[in-house]
Amino acid sequence: MTDIENLYERYAGDVRRFALYLCGDVVMADEITSDTFVRAWMAADRIRQPTLKSYLFTIARNAYIDLLRRATRHTQLDENMPDTRISAQTQMEQSAEVRAVLRRCSNCQRWSARHC
Repeated sequence: MTDIENLYERYAGDVRRFALYLCGDVVMADEITSDTFVRAWMAADRIRQPTLKSYLFTIARNAYIDLLRRATRHTQLDENMPDTRISAQTQMEQSAEVRAVLRRCSNCQRWSARHC
């Protein structure tokens, strides 16, 4: 077994219980637990906590906070919300209208329209 496997075998249950305490959701707790051990493995040379368990709990808490931040950035869209984008057909018609108006303008007026 490698060191990370030993670490996981010894502390995964505690980390999962702590994550479940934080979030109250089994699926999220599992995600936090796995993320905790990935982060611990990636930063194995920078352990600064007095005990390994407190270090893992700190990582789990930070992973939980990161998940909360990501969740606040995502919002559900209302399915009945109208699509406000202009269709390609409408864009082509508007472009044609603008070009027709510009052809009727004098050179001075065209220059002003482009540089406003």
